[in-house]
Amino acid sequence: MPGCICDPQQEPTAPQPALDHAAMGRADDPAAHGEGGHSGHSLVHMAEQMRNRFFASLAFTLAILAWSDVGKSVFGSHLATPFGLDRNVWLLLLSLPEDETVVFEDEVDLNLNPKIGSMWMLQGQQAEVVTPGDNDKCYAAGSLHWRTGKLFTTIGPKRDGELFVRHLHELRRKLRRYRKIHVICDNAKFHHDCWAVWEFCRKYGDRVQLHCLPKYAPELNPLERAWWRLHERITRNQQCQSLEELVDLVLAWLSDRKSLKVQDAAYLQPKPKAKDQAA
Repeated sequence: MPGCICDPQQEPTAPQPALDHAAMGRADDPAAHGEGGHSGHSLVHMAEQMRNRFFASLAFTLAILAWSDVGKSVFGSHLATPFGLDRNVWLLLLSLPEDETVVFEDEVDLNLNPKIGSMWMLQGQQAEVVTPGDNDKCYAAGSLHWRTGKLFTTIGPKRDGELFVRHLHELRRKLRRYRKIHVICDNAKFHHDCWAVWEFCRKYGDRVQLHCLPKYAPELNPLERAWWRLHERITRNQQCQSLEELVDLVLAWLSDRKSLKVQDAAYLQPKPKAKDQAA
């Protein structure tokens, strides 16, 4: 033990240890306390980090107050939320606790008859896309994780409340580290007006909470962009011989996407206009 520190367990009659002059010298050196002697860990850097965190927290706090009841008392009415989002959903995204998470949910149809679109072909030659004739189809329910961009999918024969509830159970199992899961979905009837959904909410409503977006607002769901990319890369002009082959192809493509960025106008900072930049 350094000589500059008293040992509370030392017996009074024990001989005093020799002074550790090197330890006494380090006691007055800030680097000895890990506050400046190591690369990337200086007091200036720490102060800058603390300042940035303070301003970020201040910005979110002011935004939460502006759209809360406090803002209503200041401005006389509630401020309009961006892009018509529900006020509770907007406040949730601004103040999401660490032990809660948000996913954006939506469904997509997978048809054995391919979607026909433009494609590369040799000049002077017409490409052919063979279709099976009788269409066979299934549906995929997906949820895009707000924090990580990970996509969770559940395959089913129908786009109904049963598929939705099976997907909610899968989210409950795979996101069990979170105390509460907020599911933001569109206003389809089977998302809220369905016996299977009512029964699920009765049992697990304290852990899985549903939030419906406004009607006819696909631009508010970032998962719509992921489905568009899926159709562009996989289902357009595909020539699968069976629905099982198509589903395997879709799941393989989705699994290769380690994460999908939440890039949607409703959840990004607006870019300055050209005239504002010129000014």
